Amino acid sequence: MSLVLQVPSGISDAGLQLEAWVDDVLGRAADTGSLLHESILLGIVLLVGLGVWWALRLFLIKVLYPLIVHSHTKWDDALIEKRFFRKLTKLAPMLLVYLMLPAILHRHPGTLDILLTAFSVLIVLTVLQAFFAAMNATRDVFSKLEKYRDKPVASYTQLAKIIGAIIAGVIVISLVFDRNPIYIFSAMGAASAVLLLIFKDSILGFVASVQLSVNDMVHVGDWVQLDKYGADGEVEEITLTTIKVHNWDKTFTTVPTYAFISDAVKNWRGMEESGGRRIKRALFIKAGSIRFCTEEDLQRYERYDLARDYVKGTQDEVARFNADRGVDTSLPINGRNQTNVGIFRAYALAYLKQEDRINQDMTLMVRQLDPTPQGLPLEVYCFSADKSWVNFEMLASDIFDHLLAAAPWFDLEVFQSPTGSDITAAVKAAAGT
Repeated sequence: MSLVLQVPSGISDAGLQLEAWVDDVLGRAADTGSLLHESILLGIVLLVGLGVWWALRLFLIKVLYPLIVHSHTKWDDALIEKRFFRKLTKLAPMLLVYLMLPAILHRHPGTLDILLTAFSVLIVLTVLQAFFAAMNATRDVFSKLEKYRDKPVASYTQLAKIIGAIIAGVIVISLVFDRNPIYIFSAMGAASAVLLLIFKDSILGFVASVQLSVNDMVHVGDWVQLDKYGADGEVEEITLTTIKVHNWDKTFTTVPTYAFISDAVKNWRGMEESGGRRIKRALFIKAGSIRFCTEEDLQRYERYDLARDYVKGTQDEVARFNADRGVDTSLPINGRNQTNVGIFRAYALAYLKQEDRINQDMTLMVRQLDPTPQGLPLEVYCFSADKSWVNFEMLASDIFDHLLAAAPWFDLEVFQSPTGSDITAAVKAAAGT
């Protein structure tokens, strides 16, 4: 079975004239229809096909390419880069030879059928190559457009290439085995279970790509984190079956596309699109250093600019509360009294509020968490106005540098597990006593 193409009368006449010309040249040297006669005819036709191919290539290089290079559209440049036109130039000589074969080999139907089938397969494969080149160009053009840059364009072009390859494969099989393509597709339907197993990843990936695109779940350039796959970085490429993540340690992780639907994924895009990047860290206060404040403590703490207003305001409120209830203030445990950790917490909050690099319009607080064996966690919760990783870390470090250094000024100790030198000093002290 070969491609069914109607031979134009002009090409058929040209074939007959070529045959007559060869007969005149050979004269008595070969009988019409002999092996030498048909070989010469076939060789001339192939040379004509090569000449047509060479002429088209020359036209592309000398005429078409310069025009395309100076155009303002991106499509033609992408098609040139993917060699689309060069693949198309192969079609013309193949079609010419295919159409002339019946005129020069009509006396040898067996050979004619073999050559027609061979050229039919070549034509189908050439069309498939050109289609692949067009899909690659489509992917490149759309991926560079701002509107589609974050869409899984590669997934759709890969799916189109798979469908095109399946159709081309069915046509080639039908040509080689001389069967109607409908029967081939019917046989494929019976083998659908095997096909589903073979293309399982592609099918799952395509469905996942559609869901990711429709639900706007992940874009190229998003910062994603998948602990299961060790991925923590920016999405660099979304294809039909995999998503390529460029990790912050400069490695790459390839994650199945459907994993973004079935597994837990942290996408930091919301943070990047918001007004700040969250700082959520705690320092641990040694519980034994927390105590009620004496009058001397309060007078000393009032000298700290960021704590002065809080100490005065809160002390006036405490005095009124205790006076209204006739509290015996000789013992600090009676009534209400300020603590050094409470004043330090207010001081830390005031410090954050005067920091220009913190987004003051977003959540900002200093809070206590549940006590732990390491002490009382005092957590800073705020948002850096600059979302750049380096600047964010610099701000967080600056905040905790200051708070760690400021804690002793409020008679507080920051918890730290004993080191070798601490143990050695304790042993020496015990030995000395």
